[in-house]
Amino acid sequence: MALAASAMLSASLALAASAPVNDESVIAVIKFVKREEGPGLRFDPASCVTCRLVADPYWNADNPRETVIALKVPRSRTLELGFDGAVANTSRVILESGDIPFRLDDGRLYVVLPPLAVDAITASEVSMHIVEPGMVLRFEHADPARRAGLYVQDPFPSIQRAAANVLEFAQREAVRDLGLGQYVQSRGLGRIQIMGFDTNAPHGHEDAPPHMHMHLRWPA
Repeated sequence: MALAASAMLSASLALAASAPVNDESVIAVIKFVKREEGPGLRFDPASCVTCRLVADPYWNADNPRETVIALKVPRSRTLELGFDGAVANTSRVILESGDIPFRLDDGRLYVVLPPLAVDAITASEVSMHIVEPGMVLRFEHADPARRAGLYVQDPFPSIQRAAANVLEFAQREAVRDLGLGQYVQSRGLGRIQIMGFDTNAPHGHEDAPPHMHMHLRWPA
């Protein structure tokens, strides 16, 4: 039991993926949700001459569900960004976990990007969370239509994803029995995070091979 408690409290320090303070730009990952399967969107560089696409693998995506575009944009500035392509097929535009306003005009889609002081890169993550005292479980949706990175090749890891979910619930019971969630919360140590693996390589994170893991995320 002591060994299990020790293993569960082994923490990897989770650092925020923010740009250095002396960097004049930040990364914005913007998700364009499609009304139905079809072509995606393209960024119009003329709408922001100081913005540029992130060229790293898997930061941008186009699949039957959505188009994801990652841009380096000026820090702390309100921007109106233009996009072309299948603009009428867009139902929502998402930054992080929230919707941002957009409009269609003369065959283009325009997004009002709020001022960003730090990187905003989580829009392409697709997961649900169960929150308890001192603990949060993260369950990745693992939609085959969004598969990317090392999970593009068949077979899709459906069995491994289901196994990770079962193991997450098992770890939750161990954390409850040992009182670890209440322990870290009462002492201000942060929050235990239990999670599986993404299959759509959000913001370049391939998350392979299939696995599940536990972190202790220190307070910011």
